[in-house]
Formats: sequence, C-alpha cells, structure tokens
Amino acid sequence: MASVRLELARDDQNDIQTGTCLALHKHCTPSVLISTGLELEEQQWRMKTDRACLRVHTTDNQEGKMLQRNNTLQCRIDTWTKLQELYMPSLAALHVSKSSVSGGIATAVATPETVKLWLPSQISKTAPCDTCLQTIEWKLRYVQAHDALHSLCSNLHAQTAILKYKDCNLRGQGANMRARNTLKAVEARLEAATSTYEHAHKALVVLASLLNQTGVLLLKGLTNNARIMTTQLYRIRLLASP
Repeated sequence: MASVRLELARDDQNDIQTGTCLALHKHCTPSVLISTGLELEEQQWRMKTDRACLRVHTTDNQEGKMLQRNNTLQCRIDTWTKLQELYMPSLAALHVSKSSVSGGIATAVATPETVKLWLPSQISKTAPCDTCLQTIEWKLRYVQAHDALHSLCSNLHAQTAILKYKDCNLRGQGANMRARNTLKAVEARLEAATSTYEHAHKALVVLASLLNQTGVLLLKGLTNNARIMTTQLYRIRLLASP
C-alpha cells in the first residue's frame, strides 16, 4: 500500500509542477481524499471489532478510551465528508436525502463505524463520480487485496508451525494455554485479513465494470489465490479440531 501511495504522491507532484493538478483544496488532492477514505474505513473496522470485544461490565477507563476514539473518528469523518463533497458535489444531495429518510424513522443512535463513507466503489452508478477518483481507488484496492492475501499466507504458515510445535513439544496446562492464546491472536489476524480481502475484491469488481479495466483477469488470479488460502485454512482447522 505504501508503494502505491508514494506513486500517487509523485503523480500529484508532477501535476502540481506542470499546472495540471485537479486539486480543489490546497491540503487535499484527489489521491489524498481517497487514501484517507480507505484509512477511515480501516479505523471503522477496528472500532467495530474492539467495541464488540467490550464486555457488559466495562471499566470507566475502558469506556473513556472508547469514547475518545469514537469522538476522534467522528470528527475525522465529518471533516473528510466536507472535503469529499468538493470532489463529488452530488453526494451533498445524497447525504441530505439519507438524513431526511432516517430522520423520519426511529433508529438507533449512529456510531462512527456505521457511517457509510460513499467511496467511488460504494457510489457505483447511484451518483456521478469522476473517473480519476475511481481509478485511484482501483489502484489502492488492488494493492489492499494483495496485502490481505500476503497476510493470510504468512499467518497460515505461522498457524501451521504453532500447531505442529504444540502437538510435538508442549506438555502441561500452562504451556498449552499460552499456545492457545497465541493461536487465538493468529486466528484474529486471519479473520481480519479475510474480511479485508473480501471487501477489497467486492470493490474491485464494481470498479472494474465502471472503468472497463482489463484487470478483471487479474481479479480472477486474486480469486484463485484466495481459494487456495481458504482451502489451507480449512485443512488447518481440521488439524486443530479435537
């Protein structure tokens, strides 16, 4: 992901130097807008996961930290949304229509992790969107999918190694408990990588149809790799089951 962001930053630099930059805000180019949107999306996922892990009887310290994260994320989303409407003016009307509909219905209090960011892949054909923004998201999503598959691969290898070591070398309740805790952490990373990949792949499929990308063939390659990873994960779970 860092390499693509560097490439996009260099493209912005060239556009600024040649006077062809399409930035509508001095602190936010199109690539910064979309990459920040993906960062906010990742923060939403993490907050959703962490909030689900909180127990009923949380301490004041835990609740205070979660509330601070909640407020910070909400402020970041509000600021980003205002910049987003500069590049996608049609979203202003969409935001108004959504709020008016939800305003007439009794709904639960919205939290930052449930806010829809309306990235180009989420807009699809609902509202007009500049091809430049769609292309930027395509590049970022493609690398995001590859990074997720790499994470799946490395964590599957780690899980296999831990299971083999546990079966061959560990004896006693304490040692096995520590091994199980380590395996739980690896499993959490596997689930996160799987979720990230599925979300990125879904966005890529939408963007490929909008951009007529020849990368559909590459998408098939990503899908095949994901199937291999899923098969390996299934075999490891069978091995780990009692």
